[in-house]
Amino acid sequence: MKKLWYLTIALVLILAALSVPAATAEEEPTQYTSGDYRYTLQPDETATIAKYTGSASELSIPDTLDGHAVTAIGDKAFASCRFLMSVTIPDGVTAIGDIAFRWCDSLTSVTIPESVTTIGNSAFSSCHSLAGISIPESVTTIGDSAFRACDSLTSVTIPDGVIEMGGNPFDGCDNLTQIMVSPDNPVFETIDGVLFNKSEKKLVCYPYAFTQTSYTIPDGIRSIGDRAFSSCNALTSITIPNSVTTIGDEAFSC
Repeated sequence: MKKLWYLTIALVLILAALSVPAATAEEEPTQYTSGDYRYTLQPDETATIAKYTGSASELSIPDTLDGHAVTAIGDKAFASCRFLMSVTIPDGVTAIGDIAFRWCDSLTSVTIPESVTTIGNSAFSSCHSLAGISIPESVTTIGDSAFRACDSLTSVTIPDGVIEMGGNPFDGCDNLTQIMVSPDNPVFETIDGVLFNKSEKKLVCYPYAFTQTSYTIPDGIRSIGDRAFSSCNALTSITIPNSVTTIGDEAFSC
């Protein structure tokens, strides 16, 4: 009798499991083609560029595709377009996705409109020829390693609208000598040319082309961010104050 009871319970559990619908993988959004572009549609019928398939060296991205306003550059949309030398992003685009222009080795010029609020993780990383970038006032978020290994970048200005950075956006910019921050920025500042998150009391980026051999982190700083001193080959000593309690990943991978 007991054996029959156990078998009944087991059967009930099996039937219950079979009655639960299997989880389905999230479907990829449908891609449409318009000329050299593949794109997807958002619920509001605006277009996100998914992939550029052309070979232009100078490119003005269209503001509409098949009548749909272009509002975003998707992840990896222009990645590895090694022939691309200049690109103009149209007004109306609000987001530049992760790895959007990564490995565009020949890219020297990018026009970012005032509508953009987000520059994604590694969006322009390894754009080795990019010598200058103008970040518009509309941008509030710059992703982790957004300009990583932009070897030709020598200076950058952070406008007062930027209130969030993921890690160090300028990791491995070997010729970066100057980071400027708007005095009205509520979150970020530079002290002796070094970028800090003043609200978190965190050292974000030590410019990699600085030539001094020693550096003393200011008293009161509580943390050193991920890869903050990455590729700082000239440094031979760093003095860390007692106020520092956290050191990020690969902070001193010099």
